[in-house]
Amino acid sequence: MGRPLTSDDGAFGCFLIAGVISLVLGAVNITVSDPNTLAALGFFIAIPLTMLALLLMALALLYTIFVHHHKLLMLLSAITLLFLIEMAGEYGPAFFYNATPVIYGVATIALSLFWFVRASNTT
Repeated sequence: MGRPLTSDDGAFGCFLIAGVISLVLGAVNITVSDPNTLAALGFFIAIPLTMLALLLMALALLYTIFVHHHKLLMLLSAITLLFLIEMAGEYGPAFFYNATPVIYGVATIALSLFWFVRASNTT
């Protein structure tokens, strides 16, 4: 049936869901050009999903810092901190700022899925 879940799986799951949310919101931000549609999506969808992603990022970061110092979790935490700094500071050109959620989402999803695939193959 598979291996039992570990506490590391929860942290990787938090990063995975936050990455999916970031990827979806970044893609919507890049592709939608109508300001009214973007405003409605932002208010009704993006704000609640962003709050959920921030909560999940905080939980995963706290787990990594205080409970378990796994190397892949440390890498995901560093990527997350850089992502949050970029989003808060808006450093660099507008294209980089708009592409950052997509890049973060792809990287986070890939690393988290690598963990789950590798862990499922070791049993």
